[in-house]
Amino acid sequence: MKGVHIIQVYHRSGILPRSPAPWYNIRVSLPNETVDLPARLLRRRLGVLILILTSALALVWWWPRPAPPVPPNPDLLKIPVTLDVDGYVIQTTTNRPTVDEALAQWNVAYADDASIIPPPSHTITAYDTISIRHRFPVAILVDGQEIGDMIFAMPIGSLLLSHGITLNPLDRIDAEISSLCSPGQMIRIVRVVEEIAVLSEEIPYTISYVDDDTMSIIEKDVSQGGSNGTREVTIKRTFVDGEIESEEELSSVVVSEPVEKVITRGTLIIIGDSEEGYASYYDNPTGAASVTFPRGTYVRVTSQQTGRSVIVHINDRGPDQREHPDRIIDLDESDFFALDPPWYAGTIYVTVEELL
Repeated sequence: MKGVHIIQVYHRSGILPRSPAPWYNIRVSLPNETVDLPARLLRRRLGVLILILTSALALVWWWPRPAPPVPPNPDLLKIPVTLDVDGYVIQTTTNRPTVDEALAQWNVAYADDASIIPPPSHTITAYDTISIRHRFPVAILVDGQEIGDMIFAMPIGSLLLSHGITLNPLDRIDAEISSLCSPGQMIRIVRVVEEIAVLSEEIPYTISYVDDDTMSIIEKDVSQGGSNGTREVTIKRTFVDGEIESEEELSSVVVSEPVEKVITRGTLIIIGDSEEGYASYYDNPTGAASVTFPRGTYVRVTSQQTGRSVIVHINDRGPDQREHPDRIIDLDESDFFALDPPWYAGTIYVTVEELL
């Protein structure tokens, strides 16, 4: 210290010792005065100072030095993300900062017009979902037209709305509206319409017969004329793509009842001329052909083998006597087999009687 000088170390008794002791004084000369200090006090202060300096040096020496920087482990920097490519979803990780770089890391190729959400320049954060959608062809068959389109994956309902196609409550579609479209899918829509109609229908009259034994069997008389009735029928018609698929009767109301027709027919048999010979058959549902009896004549034909008979009206000529001289009458097929001939027979021996 400037201006401080130790000028004398002495004993209190005035005898200088060989070395200062705690009970000795040290005389210090200051700029303006001279001070006597006990040696013990000075030594204590110097010892504390040395201890502090020694502790500081030891602390500096033993203080832990910072470890050298360690390069980051790429595996520890991977960010969990979800990758969705056209509906195929996987859970993966990446250590790339942007979507575009992450897709390159995963070797994911996509078309130029693909939809990428979030965009390629987006900075990836943990648990992001990266969605890639490509266009693919679909077709809609509706109202007789086929509508084709190239679309991203979307619900079928959204596709129909994008083309202005609305579904009526009864329309039929071969796919779920909420399901996603698939590549190459053909969506078929069938238009269904129901209508209620009221129709007027005739109720046909019935015919009843009254036998009269005073009248010839070939005579008939209409005792009461018949007339049809009417009814109103309510029906439900179902149209599929404009064509009727089904009709269902819902109700029926009779407006007028039909009037029965009554016919009086004779049962009296009066026999005129008769002949015997073979009967054959051909197609004549309204009568028979004879070589003897004129047209308009009614005859009774009786099988001599079975005893069965039929009454027919002669309205044709035949059979041809040049080819079949033994045949006397050609019957309709149904009348011929009503005589119960053998199954193999083409002709049958009969008696033909004129009815008057």
